[in-house]
Amino acid sequence: MSAPFPPWMKRLVSAAVPAGLYSRASALHTALVDRDADPRIRESITRLWSLKNAHRGGRCFIIGNGPSLRTMDLTPLQSEFCFGCNRIYLLFDEKAFQTTYYVCVNPLVLEQFADDIRQISCTKFISTSGMNLVGDDPNTIFISTRRGPGFYRYAPYGLWEGATVTYVAM
Repeated sequence: MSAPFPPWMKRLVSAAVPAGLYSRASALHTALVDRDADPRIRESITRLWSLKNAHRGGRCFIIGNGPSLRTMDLTPLQSEFCFGCNRIYLLFDEKAFQTTYYVCVNPLVLEQFADDIRQISCTKFISTSGMNLVGDDPNTIFISTRRGPGFYRYAPYGLWEGATVTYVAM
């Protein structure tokens, strides 16, 4: 059984789109959340929708993983919502700091450091290309990445990597 069309989207689409296009949008949604899809993808899509507006009104920080972070005091960010990228986890013990979320979509990073990534305890956003590398983990949400450029507003439908993991984190 496919996931229901989210109520907010149903209202938006039905108010702004002619009936024929609405049924096509509904069919697209059903196709994207096909009942025969990998259950990990279906679960990830559901979890992504549940995160919509989870931190509305708050602020968040996207933290890279360059060497300059070793000299930075990350303490002020401990009570903030933070997205860490790629190998940020190397600082977790050293700085007594952990991000709220972890993002990795680079196939090479996923392949080379899958064991390390599995050990991260925060919520992880991992490209579907890494599903078989990081395995089943209740803290992992798999995201589909698209080929075409653009800033996609709804992560459950896929995100363009923009040649950098930071783009996906946004």
